[in-house]
Amino acid sequence: MPKDAAQFGEVVMLAVSWTLIDDVLAQAGPLDGRIVIDTTNQFGHGGWEDLGGRTAAQINAARMPGARYTKAFNTLTSGFQAQAAGRTGADRVVMFLCGDDEEAKRVVAGLIDDAGFTPVAMGGTADAAAMEAPRRPGAVYGEELHEQEARAFVANLRST
Repeated sequence: MPKDAAQFGEVVMLAVSWTLIDDVLAQAGPLDGRIVIDTTNQFGHGGWEDLGGRTAAQINAARMPGARYTKAFNTLTSGFQAQAAGRTGADRVVMFLCGDDEEAKRVVAGLIDDAGFTPVAMGGTADAAAMEAPRRPGAVYGEELHEQEARAFVANLRST
């Protein structure tokens, strides 16, 4: 049950369909002080949702006032993540994350590392567009990247 998970965990992972987020959050109750890892992408009944210039991360962070929101584990399919977790050296796959709470991002980066990926921070929730669906040129959604190229990608985003 969402409420049991939300009350029990210090870190809560939101991994549901975009169209179910409001219902699940209502069932979960307040997430005040909890670190939330949002894995969702803005795919609705008719395809990719038009978010009116905001990122899905900004929208979802606003849906969870009081939560220590982060977005991660959303750029690669779960099947690929299961296959790629734990690669070593130059073959280790990057998992991007973003959020506006620096301490929450440090905790989530540690969990990403523990899961067998290299964490690379994209920035805040306003910077999340490049890691959100759909797959397209100039974005990391759906792309397998390794640390050097991922850090160059983020540096290039910040310089433009």
